[in-house]
Amino acid sequence: MVVSRKNPDFTASAERLSNSPVVLEKLQQLREIEAEVNKAEYVACRTPEYKQYEALKTQADIIRESVRATIDEHGGYQDIDRGIYGLKQLRRSYEYRPELVKEHLNPKVASLVLVESVDKKAVSGLIKGGIITPEQDASIKELVGTTSAMIIQFLGGDENAD
Repeated sequence: MVVSRKNPDFTASAERLSNSPVVLEKLQQLREIEAEVNKAEYVACRTPEYKQYEALKTQADIIRESVRATIDEHGGYQDIDRGIYGLKQLRRSYEYRPELVKEHLNPKVASLVLVESVDKKAVSGLIKGGIITPEQDASIKELVGTTSAMIIQFLGGDENAD
């Protein structure tokens, strides 16, 4: 039995998601050259065509950098149905502040998560268990930083999707 998974949706965490056709064009170029790279790599392991493989790999690296620059300039691209992604994902990190936990949670609940700092695993478990509500969660944490990660993937899907 084949289990199919839905392609991920990065809408909530994407930075400057614009689905620019310019980014899609670069992603398609990259997808094509990477398919050629994979074919060439298979052959190179068994034959003298290793120089061709190296040239294709270098070309793919150049196009990958071009895709990154294009995403920076035009914004990200996401096609969930086709599994094509070229975007910068915003990654947020939060820190729970003991004083906010004490202020916004029932003292018994607060005592379950307060050590000398807030136990993030315990808070996560209480959120999953429904003991801490999403509203309470929002009130006891503060954003302390973000990082970006470039996601360029071809997961498959309906190639004919618009």
